[in-house]
Amino acid sequence: MSQCKVRNWSQYNESLKKRGSLSLWISEDAIEKWRSPKDPHFIGAPQQYSDDAILSMMALKVVYNLSYRQLIGFVFSIFSLMKIILKIPHFTTVAERAKSLGNHLSTTTKTTHLAVTKNDPPSVYLKRPPS
Repeated sequence: MSQCKVRNWSQYNESLKKRGSLSLWISEDAIEKWRSPKDPHFIGAPQQYSDDAILSMMALKVVYNLSYRQLIGFVFSIFSLMKIILKIPHFTTVAERAKSLGNHLSTTTKTTHLAVTKNDPPSVYLKRPPS
């Protein structure tokens, strides 16, 4: 087993610090579409959160390997740091909506782009093309 000797400790130290860095962008469009549009033909209690909001949260759950409760805390901390004032769904709401969206998404023609880069630091991009 060969070992590399570190010759430039300051550069090595900086690269280790960058590994913990997180880059996340939330577009104004995504913020506007967080709440579900009112559907006059919907029977039952109206949905408060859009499908895109649930899908975005599920992408973060998968990428960062979070449980549902951890996901809610993570999104809350992101919104707090970015000074975004939006309600966050209960973890059971996310879990139930994710189940129904999973079945619905297999038959839809809309696509969602999720890109996770392995740069230093890694970045996550989630975008749904205009319909």
